[in-house]
Amino acid sequence: MTREFGARIKFLRTQRGLSQADLAGTELSHSYISLIESGKRIPSDDALALIADRLGCEVEQLRSAAADTLHQSLELALAEAEWSLTGNPGSGPGSGDTSRAPDPAWDFTAIERRAEAAGLTALAMRARWGAARGLERQARFEQAVLLYDRTLRDLGRGTPGEPDRLEVIGALCRCAVELGEFERATELGAPLLRDFQDYGGAPAPVVVDIVCALVWASLQRGELAHARHLAATAVSDAELLRDPQQLTRAYRAASQAAHDSGHTADALMLIRKALTAIRSPQDELSLGHLLALHGAALLRAGEDGIPAAERELNRALSLLAGRGREREAARCCQELARCALARGDSEAAAEAATRAASLLTGAPPVERAGALLLHAAAQVLGEDGASARVGCDLAVELLGQADGRRRATALCWAEAAEVYAALGELERALDAWRRGFALLGSAGPLLPRPYALPPRLPPEHPRVPGRLHAPLLVRPAHGSRER
Repeated sequence: MTREFGARIKFLRTQRGLSQADLAGTELSHSYISLIESGKRIPSDDALALIADRLGCEVEQLRSAAADTLHQSLELALAEAEWSLTGNPGSGPGSGDTSRAPDPAWDFTAIERRAEAAGLTALAMRARWGAARGLERQARFEQAVLLYDRTLRDLGRGTPGEPDRLEVIGALCRCAVELGEFERATELGAPLLRDFQDYGGAPAPVVVDIVCALVWASLQRGELAHARHLAATAVSDAELLRDPQQLTRAYRAASQAAHDSGHTADALMLIRKALTAIRSPQDELSLGHLLALHGAALLRAGEDGIPAAERELNRALSLLAGRGREREAARCCQELARCALARGDSEAAAEAATRAASLLTGAPPVERAGALLLHAAAQVLGEDGASARVGCDLAVELLGQADGRRRATALCWAEAAEVYAALGELERALDAWRRGFALLGSAGPLLPRPYALPPRLPPEHPRVPGRLHAPLLVRPAHGSRER
C-alpha cells in the first residue's frame, strides 16, 4: 500500500500548508519524505511517529486511512475490469473477439497481487475469479483451469462476495470440454446436476453450461441416446431462460448430438435456431462453431449440399483460424477435405488435410490420426497408393495411443478401414472395422462416409467391393438412407 500511503501523507501535508522540508524537520531528510510520498519508501516506525506528530494525527489514523484509500482504489479498478468482461460490447465471456480486445486477465492479476499484499482477501478472490474468466475468454484454458481450481479450493471460507460454487464448477466443466478432458467434465458436472435436479432447482444459466458440457462428454464416449436426452434438457432450460447466449449453447449441443446420431434434418433445424439466437455480430467464435457444424451437416445431407457446405466451412474457417481455436479450425479443414473427396478433387482434399495436420501439431493422437487418414484418402483418389499406405499406417500407430474418446477413435478406425479396403488390404481393413466396433459397441451407428474411394484390389479378390461400408457392417442411423 506504499503508493496510497504516500499519497495520504502528501494530502495531509499540503492541507496543513507544510513543505517537505517542514515535515522532515531536523530528524529526517527532504529526499526521504519525497520517496515516501512517491510510494518508493516505507517509513520506519520511528519516522512514522515523527511524521504523524507533525501532521497532528495518530499513527493508526495514517495507516487506516491509507488502507481505506487502497481498498477504494482496488474496488474501482476491479469494477472496471469486471465491466470489460460483461459490459463492453464484443468483449464478454464467449463473445469470441479475442484478437482485437485487450487481455483482461492481466488487469485482474495485478489487482489480485495488490489485494493479497494488503490482506484484502475478498478482493483478491474476486480478482482471481475475474482473471480466470478473462483467460477462458482468450481460449487460454489450461491457465484458466489453474485459477478456477484455486478458487474452488478457497470457497467456503466465509469470504464476502465469493463466487457461487455452481458457477465455478460450471466454468471448470466448460474448460474441461475445450481441453478434451471429458471424464473430468463428467466427474465434476454429473453429481452436481443430480443434486440440482433432486432439489428441484429452477433453470439457471450455469446449469445449462453444465448440461451442455455433459452432452459433449457423452458424445465423445459414444453415448448418443444419453447425449440427446441431456441436450433436450439443456434446450428446455435455455428456452425458459430466454438468454441468447444459453440458447446458442444449448441449440449447438443439441444439433451436434442430432448430427452424430445421423438425424441430419433435426441437426439442420437446431443449427438454424442457434444461428437465430446469436444476437451480437461480435459473437464470432460461436458463429464460427455453428457454421462449421452447419457445413458438416449439409455435406452429409447429400451431394446437392456440397457447394453450400464448402461456403459455410470456409466462412467458419475465417472466423476460427488464428484466434486460439486451431483445433476447431482443423475440423473445418477436415470437413473441407471430405467435401473435396466427395467432388473427386484429390488435390484440394490433400491440401485441406495437410492444413488440418499443421493446425493439429501437439493435439491428441486421435485428432492427428484423423487428418492423416483424410490425406491418405486423397492419395488413394490421386492414385498414389504407396504414399496412402504409409500415411494410413502412421495414423493407425497414433490410434494405438488414443485417449478415452471412444467415438472419435472408432470413426477414425472406420476411415482407416476405408483406405485399407481401397488399397486391397482386406485383412487390415476388417481388423480396423473390428477395432472400431469394439470401441463403439452398441452406442450408435458409424455413419457412412460422404465420399467413396475407388477400389484397387488385387486379382485374387476381383468381386469384393472396395467400400466396406454401412450396407455390409453398419446398421444405418434411424431415418437415414443408405447409398
